[in-house]
Amino acid sequence: MTTATRRADLSVIKARQQRTWASGDYAVVASRIVLASELLADAAGLEAGWKVLDVACGNGNAALAAARSGTHALGVDYVPALLEDGRARAVAEGLDVEFRLGDIEDLPIQDGSFDAVLSVFGAMFAPDHQRVANEIVRAARPGGTVALASWTPDGFIGQMSAGARSVERACTWRFASPEEFASFFGRWYGPVLKAFEALDHSGRAALAADLVRLAGSWNQNQGGSVAISAVYLETVITLR
Repeated sequence: MTTATRRADLSVIKARQQRTWASGDYAVVASRIVLASELLADAAGLEAGWKVLDVACGNGNAALAAARSGTHALGVDYVPALLEDGRARAVAEGLDVEFRLGDIEDLPIQDGSFDAVLSVFGAMFAPDHQRVANEIVRAARPGGTVALASWTPDGFIGQMSAGARSVERACTWRFASPEEFASFFGRWYGPVLKAFEALDHSGRAALAADLVRLAGSWNQNQGGSVAISAVYLETVITLR
C-alpha cells in the first residue's frame, strides 16, 4: 500500500468518524466524565499564565479545567456543534478559552506555541496515531508538558495509550438501571447511536439487550442501580 493510498483510506475513516461524533450529543456524555479532565489538569501541573491546548476537545472539558487554573486555553475539534457548546460554557463561567475548528492531525496552530497540550479521551480515536503524536509534539514548546487521558485496552470502554509516566485511574458511570444505561448511550453517544441506526428492528432489540447484559456484567452494585468502573490511563510527559 502506498502512502497516498493509506492517507486516502484514513481520510475516509476520519470523515465517517466526524459524522459519528456529530450524531447524538456527546456533550451529554462528556458531562459524566468532567472529573477526569479536572484530575488531568491538576496532574499536569499547569501554571497560571500558561498557554494550554486541548486537542479533540469535544465541548471543552479539559480546556475549561485548564482555564480554571488561570491559563489561556484553546480547544480544537472538528465538530462545530460541540465547539459552540464549549464557547457557551466558557462564557457562562467567565473563563479565558478560545474554541477553534480544526483537525487533530493537522492542527491550526504555530509550532511550539503552547506550554502544555492536553487530550481527554479524544486523541486516542484519531485514525493515524503517529501523525497525531507528531502534531502534539509540534504544538508544544521545548520542555513543555503533554498530558493525556485514554481508555485502557482491558477497561470497560477500551482503547490504547502510551507514555512516559502513567497512572491508572477509574471514572464511574452511574445509572438507575441497566436499561437506562443502554438507553443513554443509544441516544447520546454517537458510535452507539450509529450502530442502532444501521440495524433493523430485531437487530436494535438484540443490541439493546446486549448493552443491558454488558452493564449488568460490569455492575458493582448489588441492587437495581448501576455503577460501572471505567479504567483509563492518565499520562503526563515532559518534552525535551
